[in-house]
Amino acid sequence: MKSGINAEYGQEELGTVRGELGRTENDLQTETGQHNKTAERLDTCSATLTDSQTKLEDARTFQNITRWDVLYTTPYFNKVFTDEHFQQLTTSWDMLRKFVGTNMTERIVKHFRQYHKEPVCDDFEQLSPTMLRDFVGVEMTTGVFDHLMKDTQALLSPESLCDKKKDS
Repeated sequence: MKSGINAEYGQEELGTVRGELGRTENDLQTETGQHNKTAERLDTCSATLTDSQTKLEDARTFQNITRWDVLYTTPYFNKVFTDEHFQQLTTSWDMLRKFVGTNMTERIVKHFRQYHKEPVCDDFEQLSPTMLRDFVGVEMTTGVFDHLMKDTQALLSPESLCDKKKDS
C-alpha cells in the first residue's frame, strides 16, 4: 500500500511541476515577445539617431552656416531676446577684434568654445599649457598676445578666478 501512495503522490507532484513548467514557458514566450519588440524599437531609434546625426553634420557644413545661426542656440531660440542677450553677443564679437589677422583654424574655434563658454568668465581664464597649445602655429599678433596675457593673476594662481567664482 505504501508504494501505491508514493506513486500517487509522485503523480500529483509531477502534475504540479508540469503545470509550473507550462506557466514558466508561457511567461518566457511573453518576455521573449516583449524583448523582440523592444529590440525592434531600439533598432528603429538607433537608425533614426544615425540619420539625425548625419543630417546635423551635413547642416554644419560651411555653405549652410549663416551669421544668424547663433540664434538657433539654446540661450536665444524660442526665448525673448533681451538686452543681456545682446550684451553677450556683442561681448563675444568685440573680443574677436583682438584676433584680426589670425588664421581661424579649428584649434582657435575649439579654444573659443572651451575657454569662452560664459562671457562672465572671459576675464578670469587660467593660462595653461593646454590653452597655449591651441595657439601653436598661429601668428602672434598683438591682439592674440594681449588676449593670452590679459589676466596675469591666472599665471600665479593654481585655480582660475572663474572656478573660484563658481565654487562660492
